[in-house]
Amino acid sequence: SAARRHKKADETIRELVASNEDNPQARLASFLYRKRYNLSQVDEELRAALRCGADDMDVRMAAAAHLQDRARELSPQFVTDQRADDAAAGKIEQQRRSLIEESRSHLRYILDNLDSDKEAAYIALGETYVAEGDPTEAINVWQSGIESIGSAAIGLRLRIADAYVRRDDKRAAAMLGELGRAIDQLSPFEARLTKQKLNRSKDPIDAASSLKQKRSA
Repeated sequence: SAARRHKKADETIRELVASNEDNPQARLASFLYRKRYNLSQVDEELRAALRCGADDMDVRMAAAAHLQDRARELSPQFVTDQRADDAAAGKIEQQRRSLIEESRSHLRYILDNLDSDKEAAYIALGETYVAEGDPTEAINVWQSGIESIGSAAIGLRLRIADAYVRRDDKRAAAMLGELGRAIDQLSPFEARLTKQKLNRSKDPIDAASSLKQKRSA
C-alpha cells in the first residue's frame, strides 16, 4: 500500500542519516525527501547539510532554490490577507528580500569559491533578478557567465536571447546567431541533444531553430 511504501521510505532516509550524520549528500537526500513530501524539519535538515557540506555544490544549489521557494511564498499575491496591514506587509517584504539575498549568497559562494564555470549557478543567480523584475541585471549576470565559461555556455546564451526577445530588443538576433555558433562547436551527439531540448522550448528556441535551418540551407 501507499502507506507502507511511505513508511519504508521514511525508515530508509532515517537509517541513511543515522549512519552518515556528517555526510552532506545524505543530509541533502533527507532534506529533499522532507521538502517533497511536506514533512517537518525541512529547514533544520538543510542547515545540517550546510554545516557538514559548506563546500558541496549540490547542497548550495539546493539551499539557493529552497530559499527562492520560500521567498515566492511571501510574495504579495500569496499573502493577500496581510496586505491591508502596512506594518505586517512591510515585515513580510523585508523577510522576503532577506531570503532572496541569502539565496544569492549561496550562488555567489559557488561561483567565487567552488566553480567559477558552474553554468547552473549563473543561470539561477540571473533568474533571481528576473523574478524581481530586473532583467537588465539578470543579463549582466548571464553575460559574465558567458565571459567566464566561453562557448560551452549554451544555457546562458539561451537565457539572454529569451530576455531580448521578450523585450523586443534588436540584440536578440545577434544572440541567437551566437547561440547557433556555440551549438556548432559541440560534438554531433551533444549538438543533437541540445537541439532537441531547444525545440521543446519557447519563442527564442523556435527562433534559434529557424535560424539554424537558414544557416545550414
